[in-house]
Amino acid sequence: MGVPDGLDRLVGRLLAAGQSVEDPGGGLGEGRLRARVSAKLGPVRCDEPESRRGRSPGRPGPAILGGVRPALERWAARGTAARVFSSGSVEAQRLLFRHSTAGDLTPLIAGYFDTTTGQKRDPASYRAIARASAIDPEATLFLTDAVEEALAADAGGMRAALLARPGNAPLPAHDFPVLADFESL
Repeated sequence: MGVPDGLDRLVGRLLAAGQSVEDPGGGLGEGRLRARVSAKLGPVRCDEPESRRGRSPGRPGPAILGGVRPALERWAARGTAARVFSSGSVEAQRLLFRHSTAGDLTPLIAGYFDTTTGQKRDPASYRAIARASAIDPEATLFLTDAVEEALAADAGGMRAALLARPGNAPLPAHDFPVLADFESL
Protein backbone atom coordinates (compact mmCIF):
# COMPACT_ATOMS: atom_id res chain seq x y z
CA MET A 1 0.00 0.00 0.00
CA GLY A 2 1.18 3.50 -0.74
CA VAL A 3 1.18 6.81 1.02
CA PRO A 4 -2.25 8.53 1.03
CA ASP A 5 -2.67 11.34 -1.51
CA GLY A 6 -1.53 14.62 -0.01
CA LEU A 7 0.80 12.88 2.42
CA ASP A 8 3.31 11.61 -0.13
CA ARG A 9 5.58 14.58 0.60
CA LEU A 10 5.03 14.41 4.34
CA VAL A 11 8.42 12.97 5.22
CA GLY A 12 10.24 15.53 3.08
CA ARG A 13 8.28 18.41 4.60
CA LEU A 14 8.91 17.19 8.13
CA LEU A 15 12.61 16.72 7.53
CA ALA A 16 12.88 20.10 5.76
CA ALA A 17 11.23 21.69 8.80
CA GLY A 18 13.78 20.03 11.08
CA GLN A 19 11.24 17.55 12.47
CA SER A 20 11.87 13.86 12.95
CA VAL A 21 9.82 11.06 11.45
CA GLU A 22 10.01 7.47 12.59
CA ASP A 23 8.71 4.69 10.38
CA PRO A 24 9.95 1.52 12.11
CA GLY A 25 7.51 -0.79 10.37
CA GLY A 26 7.79 0.79 6.92
CA GLY A 27 4.09 1.70 7.05
CA LEU A 28 4.44 4.84 4.94
CA GLY A 29 5.54 2.72 1.97
CA GLU A 30 5.82 4.04 -1.59
CA GLY A 31 3.28 5.32 -4.12
CA ARG A 32 0.02 7.27 -3.85
CA LEU A 33 -3.47 6.59 -2.51
CA ARG A 34 -6.51 8.87 -1.99
CA ALA A 35 -7.29 9.35 1.67
CA ARG A 36 -9.76 10.73 4.10
CA VAL A 37 -8.22 11.74 7.38
CA SER A 38 -9.46 11.04 10.87
CA ALA A 39 -7.29 12.68 13.45
CA LYS A 40 -6.85 13.73 17.01
CA LEU A 41 -6.85 17.47 16.49
CA GLY A 42 -6.16 18.52 20.01
CA PRO A 43 -7.22 17.81 23.53
CA VAL A 44 -10.83 16.76 23.07
CA ARG A 45 -11.66 15.91 26.65
CA CYS A 46 -14.13 18.42 27.99
CA ASP A 47 -16.69 18.58 30.71
CA GLU A 48 -19.96 17.49 29.09
CA PRO A 49 -22.30 19.69 31.21
CA GLU A 50 -20.08 22.73 30.62
CA SER A 51 -19.95 21.92 26.90
CA ARG A 52 -23.73 21.90 26.71
CA ARG A 53 -23.93 25.33 28.36
CA GLY A 54 -21.22 26.77 26.13
CA ARG A 55 -18.41 28.93 27.35
CA SER A 56 -18.73 32.13 29.28
CA PRO A 57 -18.25 35.42 27.39
CA GLY A 58 -14.61 36.48 27.46
CA ARG A 59 -13.43 33.02 28.43
CA PRO A 60 -11.16 31.27 25.91
CA GLY A 61 -12.58 28.22 24.17
CA PRO A 62 -11.08 24.73 24.32
CA ALA A 63 -7.42 24.64 23.31
CA ILE A 64 -6.67 23.15 19.91
CA LEU A 65 -3.14 22.24 18.90
CA GLY A 66 -1.35 24.79 16.77
CA GLY A 67 -1.46 24.03 13.07
CA VAL A 68 -4.86 22.32 13.19
CA ARG A 69 -6.80 25.08 11.43
CA PRO A 70 -4.28 25.44 8.59
CA ALA A 71 -4.15 21.65 8.17
CA LEU A 72 -7.95 21.36 8.08
CA GLU A 73 -8.12 24.22 5.59
CA ARG A 74 -5.50 22.59 3.32
CA TRP A 75 -7.33 19.26 3.45
CA ALA A 76 -10.69 20.88 2.69
CA ALA A 77 -9.19 22.84 -0.23
CA ARG A 78 -7.96 19.63 -1.84
CA GLY A 79 -11.15 17.69 -1.12
CA THR A 80 -9.82 15.55 1.71
CA ALA A 81 -12.48 15.10 4.37
CA ALA A 82 -11.53 15.17 8.05
CA ARG A 83 -13.58 13.27 10.62
CA VAL A 84 -13.25 13.03 14.39
CA PHE A 85 -13.60 9.88 16.52
CA SER A 86 -13.57 10.79 20.20
CA SER A 87 -14.65 9.39 23.53
CA GLY A 88 -16.50 12.68 24.05
CA SER A 89 -20.06 12.77 22.74
CA VAL A 90 -20.75 14.03 19.22
CA GLU A 91 -22.57 16.98 20.80
CA ALA A 92 -19.52 17.83 22.93
CA GLN A 93 -17.21 17.47 19.92
CA ARG A 94 -19.30 19.89 17.87
CA LEU A 95 -19.35 22.42 20.71
CA LEU A 96 -15.62 22.04 21.29
CA PHE A 97 -14.75 22.60 17.64
CA ARG A 98 -17.29 25.43 17.27
CA HIS A 99 -15.85 27.36 20.25
CA SER A 100 -12.16 26.44 20.06
CA THR A 101 -9.20 28.79 20.48
CA ALA A 102 -8.66 28.31 16.72
CA GLY A 103 -12.16 29.64 15.99
CA ASP A 104 -15.10 27.71 14.54
CA LEU A 105 -13.66 24.59 12.94
CA THR A 106 -16.98 22.82 12.35
CA PRO A 107 -17.24 23.78 8.65
CA LEU A 108 -13.91 22.00 8.13
CA ILE A 109 -14.94 18.69 9.75
CA ALA A 110 -17.01 16.27 7.67
CA GLY A 111 -18.16 13.99 10.46
CA TYR A 112 -18.08 13.20 14.15
CA PHE A 113 -18.08 9.80 15.82
CA ASP A 114 -18.17 8.82 19.47
CA THR A 115 -18.27 5.59 21.39
CA THR A 116 -21.89 4.99 20.38
CA THR A 117 -20.21 3.81 17.14
CA GLY A 118 -18.05 1.42 19.15
CA GLN A 119 -15.08 1.40 21.46
CA LYS A 120 -11.90 3.11 20.28
CA ARG A 121 -9.85 -0.05 20.79
CA ASP A 122 -12.24 -2.23 18.76
CA PRO A 123 -11.43 -2.76 15.05
CA ALA A 124 -15.16 -3.02 14.26
CA SER A 125 -15.56 0.65 15.27
CA TYR A 126 -13.25 1.76 12.46
CA ARG A 127 -15.07 -0.40 9.91
CA ALA A 128 -18.36 1.12 11.14
CA ILE A 129 -16.98 4.65 10.69
CA ALA A 130 -15.88 3.81 7.15
CA ARG A 131 -19.31 2.35 6.33
CA ALA A 132 -21.17 5.32 7.84
CA SER A 133 -18.91 7.71 5.90
CA ALA A 134 -19.14 5.71 2.66
CA ILE A 135 -15.35 5.54 2.43
CA ASP A 136 -12.91 2.73 1.80
CA PRO A 137 -11.15 1.97 5.09
CA GLU A 138 -7.95 1.15 3.18
CA ALA A 139 -8.02 4.68 1.73
CA THR A 140 -8.29 6.22 5.20
CA LEU A 141 -5.51 7.48 7.43
CA PHE A 142 -6.30 7.46 11.14
CA LEU A 143 -4.10 9.71 13.28
CA THR A 144 -3.94 9.24 17.02
CA ASP A 145 -1.64 9.57 20.00
CA ALA A 146 -2.63 6.15 21.41
CA VAL A 147 -0.92 3.00 20.15
CA GLU A 148 -3.96 0.88 21.14
CA GLU A 149 -6.22 3.00 18.91
CA ALA A 150 -3.73 2.80 16.03
CA LEU A 151 -3.68 -0.99 16.40
CA ALA A 152 -7.48 -1.12 16.32
CA ALA A 153 -7.72 1.18 13.28
CA ASP A 154 -5.10 -0.91 11.49
CA ALA A 155 -6.94 -4.13 12.32
CA GLY A 156 -10.14 -2.44 11.08
CA GLY A 157 -8.52 -1.94 7.68
CA MET A 158 -7.38 1.68 7.99
CA ARG A 159 -3.87 3.03 7.78
CA ALA A 160 -2.67 4.50 11.05
CA ALA A 161 0.03 6.88 12.21
CA LEU A 162 0.83 8.25 15.64
CA LEU A 163 1.08 11.90 16.60
CA ALA A 164 3.84 12.73 19.08
CA ARG A 165 1.92 15.46 20.89
CA PRO A 166 3.53 17.87 23.36
CA GLY A 167 3.03 16.85 26.97
CA ASN A 168 2.09 13.24 26.25
CA ALA A 169 3.92 10.32 27.79
CA PRO A 170 6.49 8.63 25.56
CA LEU A 171 4.96 6.10 23.19
CA PRO A 172 5.50 2.39 23.86
CA ALA A 173 7.17 0.21 21.22
CA HIS A 174 5.17 -0.03 17.98
CA ASP A 175 5.54 -0.28 14.20
CA PHE A 176 3.55 2.83 13.18
CA PRO A 177 4.92 5.98 11.58
CA VAL A 178 5.28 8.79 14.12
CA LEU A 179 4.49 12.32 13.04
CA ALA A 180 6.16 15.03 15.08
CA ASP A 181 4.41 18.01 13.48
CA PHE A 182 0.69 18.18 12.78
CA GLU A 183 1.19 21.24 10.58
CA SER A 184 3.17 19.19 8.08
CA LEU A 185 0.24 17.07 6.99
